[in-house]
Amino acid sequence: MASFWKSGDIEINVSRFQGSSVAYYSGVRFRPDDICKMIDYTPITPSAPGPVVAEPQQIEKRPPVSGVHLREWAKLFRAAYPSGSEELAAKSANGMFPGKSVPRAKLREALGEVGTLPKGRPIGKT
Repeated sequence: MASFWKSGDIEINVSRFQGSSVAYYSGVRFRPDDICKMIDYTPITPSAPGPVVAEPQQIEKRPPVSGVHLREWAKLFRAAYPSGSEELAAKSANGMFPGKSVPRAKLREALGEVGTLPKGRPIGKT
């Protein structure tokens, strides 16, 4: 740490048995090394940064939802959202079956069995 003087302001709260008082001082000079000695301060030196190693992302394999459950869900979805899009259906199915995978092809198949598919191109098809 440098041995030069720094100027600053200080406010001291003095408590006594029957009250307290505050003293304000402006332009007070401090020698940082001496202040560190008084408060037993040891500066922390940063260690050299090591190489950043990215952990490989593991793709979580989830079991597929059963066809029976997906068809029952499709009936419920079509009753609630007669003209719901495939994107909305995918969000709904993923929310309905947490921890299970819902393949788009099976989703389209289940929706097609319970009624007409919404107009438009399926998501992800070009």
